[in-house]
Amino acid sequence: MKITNNKRKASNLQLDILRSIFSELSRRGVTYAMIHGRDIFNGNTSMSDVDIVFDESPRKTLSSILHEMQKKGTFRIVQCLHYDVSECYYYILSINDEDGISFLHLDCMYDPVGINSYFFPAPELLVNLKNDGDVPSPSIAAEFLYLVVKKSRKGKLDQATKSDIESLFASDRNACLALLEKYLDPETVAKIVAYIENGTMDKPGTLEGIHRLWRQQGPARKVSIRIRRLAHDVIRKIYRLIKPSGIFVVFLGPDGSGKTTIAEGVLAESRDGFRKTFHFHWRPELLPRPGGKHKPSDHDGAPEPALKSKYGLFMSLLRFSYYYVDFILGYWIRIYPRKAATSLVIGERYYYDILVHPERYGFSLPAWVYRVLIYFVPKPDMTILLANEAEVIAERKDELPVEEIRRQLDAYRGVLRLAGNGIEVRTEGGIDDVVQNVSQTVLNKTADKNRCCDS
Repeated sequence: MKITNNKRKASNLQLDILRSIFSELSRRGVTYAMIHGRDIFNGNTSMSDVDIVFDESPRKTLSSILHEMQKKGTFRIVQCLHYDVSECYYYILSINDEDGISFLHLDCMYDPVGINSYFFPAPELLVNLKNDGDVPSPSIAAEFLYLVVKKSRKGKLDQATKSDIESLFASDRNACLALLEKYLDPETVAKIVAYIENGTMDKPGTLEGIHRLWRQQGPARKVSIRIRRLAHDVIRKIYRLIKPSGIFVVFLGPDGSGKTTIAEGVLAESRDGFRKTFHFHWRPELLPRPGGKHKPSDHDGAPEPALKSKYGLFMSLLRFSYYYVDFILGYWIRIYPRKAATSLVIGERYYYDILVHPERYGFSLPAWVYRVLIYFVPKPDMTILLANEAEVIAERKDELPVEEIRRQLDAYRGVLRLAGNGIEVRTEGGIDDVVQNVSQTVLNKTADKNRCCDS
């Protein structure tokens, strides 16, 4: 299980939810262990990675618990990601906390074979369990080996984890040695012991060397284990492509409606509900800017507003055709793979803006052309119109006449009806309130889209 690592201490509500989950698991007689990070319960540590291992599939044990708790309205299950092994799941809970939106990341492992990314023998973590504050935890030796294998796989070792490894080894040296010797030859065991006792595990090359030896001598040495892991990984990626867990959201509105400010706020507020984020203006920018080199930082899709196209019919047709290809190919090459990788993708304006204000982009084609061709442009999962009184918008950014802003707002409302998946959000409140409202809406849409943990 992972609690979002934003360097803040866990809130009371987050800890209450976590305790409730553990309490219900214990009440139902589920065998599990919280591997690391139990110090969060004493309130003295910031949010950190925490993992849970099960002796059966989390889908059979944990999912039903989360589904029942979700009905109380305290949180929504935004993601239920299937990864690494056939029965390893990564749940992301969105919580309506007193300080805004917070998250719990539940990293749940059931792997009786050892085909996880660390090639760690997970059943070892459930042998000789002990209770730390009523939460089951692995034996000292099992937690020691897990941290050594995990950190050597990642190639990074912070001072706190280094101290934990050294402390665990000193606490039960004989048991730690016995577990090392179960999987590694005497020479390798002697090397690891020397690294720990000399305090040199964090020296350059040490972790990489341990990881290489673990792959050569541990469970990964078996060809059958590697083949099974590869097969599971291929199946997982195919499923993710067929049913992407990310979401693509488009913000619409006249200049001055706050699209960029609110989009950036939503990205910051919601990012822990996704693996990654991606933000673009107007088009995906797969193709380079006409007449210039493509620069990823150039958002050339947001030129200054204009009330009349500066190009004639022929040049307008060429420009439109070029950008139209970018919208279609750019979606499948730049946006869809990010959705498959559990990203929050936010676009401003998108193709829809052409229907409202084609002159902005130098287009002077008949309006029916834009409306017919929209049916071949991939739709976002959600379209949000940021609206306010035309006079208020004009005061924020005095670039268009009030009457033109009114016309655009009406046109955007027509686009929402055409998109079929849009909502209008009023921006009369403060930016923080709007960002909070929109972020919650996006997370709820993601939860509904993924239908996590439904019975």
